[in-house]
Amino acid sequence: MMTRWLIGLLGPLFVLACVAAPVGVAVSEQRQYKNFHVVHPGVLYRSGQLTTGALARIVHDERIRTVVSLREGLDARDVAEERFCAREEIRFVRLPPVMRGWEGESGDSDNDDNVRAFLEVMRDPANHPVLVHCFAGIHRTGAYCAVFRMEFEGWDNERAIAEIKAMGYDNFDNEMDIRGWLEGYRVGSLSTGELKILPVDTTPPDEKLRRQAIQADVDGDVTEAIRLYERLAAEFGDTHPRLAESARMRADYLRRQGRSLPDFKQWTR
Repeated sequence: MMTRWLIGLLGPLFVLACVAAPVGVAVSEQRQYKNFHVVHPGVLYRSGQLTTGALARIVHDERIRTVVSLREGLDARDVAEERFCAREEIRFVRLPPVMRGWEGESGDSDNDDNVRAFLEVMRDPANHPVLVHCFAGIHRTGAYCAVFRMEFEGWDNERAIAEIKAMGYDNFDNEMDIRGWLEGYRVGSLSTGELKILPVDTTPPDEKLRRQAIQADVDGDVTEAIRLYERLAAEFGDTHPRLAESARMRADYLRRQGRSLPDFKQWTR
């Protein structure tokens, strides 16, 4: 009887724990990776103020080259972020809020210089990928991403504003300054040159490196093929163990034989 009683008591608690644990993990990740979203793969990403750990992970995973902060730079998180970027040799651009903000039309607003600077960053592919953020990753970040959509991707004002609302700017219609600025924004009014997004290579890094190794192998460049196969094995051993093992075996074979083989079926599938 005691055993049945314990099972009856602990059973629901166990189920509750199984449900609550994933939810807790999701909440923790959302706090850490605060409103992180892809705007344009390989070009622009957005978020709130990230922890240093989350920023390091995103920089690694997305190969971020430039961070644009829309914050004042006054608290410890701002300082830690700027120091991290300096240490990792990531370009850091700070565009802090200005006194009158978005009051007035584009071309006659205190914030126009910040928008121009942001467009200059985005205009240069050498800066890509870029991460732009404010504190929450919703309001100021949403406005800058709306400008990006209109300038680089040909969105009209209505569509860009709809995305701002969909991304959580619930009070947008009551914020008359930024609403008026974005509704009246004209493409090209703040840009200093042609704004064009180049095609993005979305090939996964493991596949890209695999193709390079195969090409060197086919070309008979044994030294380069061995180097690339060994790099493939070293970089993707944890995430793609079968691929890494095949690359390691191929490198060992080439090192022993000193030449390439004509049969690449296992690699070109």
